[in-house]
Amino acid sequence: MSDNAFDVAVIGTGLSDSLLAIQLLRQLPAGCSVALVGKAGETGAGLAYGTRDRVHLLNVRAARMSLDPDDEGDFVAWLAARHPELEAAAGMKETYAPRAIYGDYVRERLAGAMREAGGRIHTSLFTSEVMGMERDGEEYVLELATGDAIRARHVGLCLGNPPGRLPLPGDSVDAAARPRIVDDPWHDRRMAQIAPEARILFVGTGLTMVDQVMSRRIAGRRGAMIAISRHGLLPATHGEVSSPPAAWQPPANNGRLRRTMAGSAFSSTRSLPPPVPRRRPAATGGAS
Repeated sequence: MSDNAFDVAVIGTGLSDSLLAIQLLRQLPAGCSVALVGKAGETGAGLAYGTRDRVHLLNVRAARMSLDPDDEGDFVAWLAARHPELEAAAGMKETYAPRAIYGDYVRERLAGAMREAGGRIHTSLFTSEVMGMERDGEEYVLELATGDAIRARHVGLCLGNPPGRLPLPGDSVDAAARPRIVDDPWHDRRMAQIAPEARILFVGTGLTMVDQVMSRRIAGRRGAMIAISRHGLLPATHGEVSSPPAAWQPPANNGRLRRTMAGSAFSSTRSLPPPVPRRRPAATGGAS
């Protein structure tokens, strides 16, 4: 196998590709090779966890954010060791950590998986966008923006969500208004150039809108902000979490249970009317 040929290529720079890469590095047999391909500066973070704004929080409690399916407390333990100041009054498990910190956790766990697999799995990082992919026999050829090409027998596509777009036909927007419309607030630099006192209209009332409002308020922006959506609903708050129910234990005598249920089902079906009404005799006698 050449230097640019791999068993698996994973395309993407967010959470999904990191999770896939971690599991591949743990489970592939010795001697396999993995290529991780994505844009520079976003490995392990992606859109959700690439933000460095500390007011952008996870919308799930820390107790439910472990990357390790075999260790539900992994993120809580990592968070307690590195950011004890974030512990909520109800404990670290109940903390809603900044997404930037979760991105650090993802990158650290990916780097750890690469170190552990170093002598067993060959891993290469390609900091470039993939511009094209085509099938060549039993392999795929990936064309990179750098001009290089890599080959892989299997490809994992972890591309994330496409950028948002105004839900209107292009010709329905006045040309004079177009420069003041931001389709992608995460990557469009014009968001930072909006005057502090400017009035802003957000189309959508979901979590992205909440993130943008929080960032502007923390930065001292004083202008009015209006949000509209089809239903006008804001993200719901989390309620109190009770202890999970005890695991269901089947009865000791499963055979008797099955016989009882089968008998009940048979008895109930016997009393049902036929699906097609029985044919009735035709009326006799002529019309009066």
